[in-house]
Amino acid sequence: MKNKTEQNLKHILAQNLAKFFVSEFFTIKPFASASFESKFFALKAFAKSKTKILLARFLPKAFLPAKYFWQTFKQIFRQTFRQNFKHNLKRYFKWQNFKQCFKWCFWQNLHIPRGIFIALIFGTFAFGAFPSLAEAAPTTIPSVNLSLSAPDTPAQLVTSLNVVVVLTLLILAPSLVLVMTSFMRLAIVFSFLRTALGTQQSPPTQILISLALVLTFFIMEPVGKEAWEKGVKPYIDEKISYDVAFERASEPFKNFMLKNTREKDLALFYRIRSLPNPQTTADVPLTIAIPAFMISELKTAFMIGFLLYLPFLVIDMVVSSILMAMGMMMVPPVMISLPFKVLVFVLVDGFNLLIGSLVQGFK
Repeated sequence: MKNKTEQNLKHILAQNLAKFFVSEFFTIKPFASASFESKFFALKAFAKSKTKILLARFLPKAFLPAKYFWQTFKQIFRQTFRQNFKHNLKRYFKWQNFKQCFKWCFWQNLHIPRGIFIALIFGTFAFGAFPSLAEAAPTTIPSVNLSLSAPDTPAQLVTSLNVVVVLTLLILAPSLVLVMTSFMRLAIVFSFLRTALGTQQSPPTQILISLALVLTFFIMEPVGKEAWEKGVKPYIDEKISYDVAFERASEPFKNFMLKNTREKDLALFYRIRSLPNPQTTADVPLTIAIPAFMISELKTAFMIGFLLYLPFLVIDMVVSSILMAMGMMMVPPVMISLPFKVLVFVLVDGFNLLIGSLVQGFK
């Protein structure tokens, strides 16, 4: 009996709430002369204020289930809205604004049921959907076409060749950095340094490679500027042909490689090819200069790595001897010697000495 009474009370509260909302909504005072959009914004503000009144008046009294309110509100709202729909539209809006409202809701183009149309109107009052109906201007995305077709004029042929050359350089850029610059020696020496210290993964490989790349750009900057001024820039200005530009741009790199290549390594490839000895550096082709430079760089990097190992090897031997004398044969010597090796490397400013010697070692 108690539950039935409580249920009836809740049902009565739901009816009162729905009647209050509908009656209050359809007793709005006529608007003053204003635009169509301002009237909709005013209705939206009114709906928000009435919602606050409803919450303050009914919700604190008893728990209001959603199903009671929704069923009652839907029934009362349909009756009141159907009776007062035409009257209120004529009262609050002009006929032109009423037609504009139907156009905005696509009533002429879409056969929207009455319930969906009502939901659209109340969704507009609650969330302000009309400002979002403005369509954004279409964004034009530029198209990129890298296809190569048969050229009709010499100018088109030059453009096609430029595209091919740029794509080829982008593909071969990592290999060119490895074989024609100082990157190889720097990367190998830094790897030897980390192994000699025994720090395993510290510094990380990414840090060592990045440091080698930065130093490579620093060392090769004069060579790159010379290649740009002699070969690339005149070719872009259409002052020289492609063959001349390639020869002039590769000449600074070839001179750099020959200055840092041993004659013994260079003579090895001439002997393999059974070619006569060159008279000048201009007579040395790139097919011989590049492999001779790579072998020479490997030999130089291994020599520097051996010299790096010597002081740290002495520390390992001293620590091992001390541990043996103390009878601590089960303790790994590397664990004890690592802090001392790092300390010695920091005290002598090892990075300053090593990087300075490496950079100054290139001619």
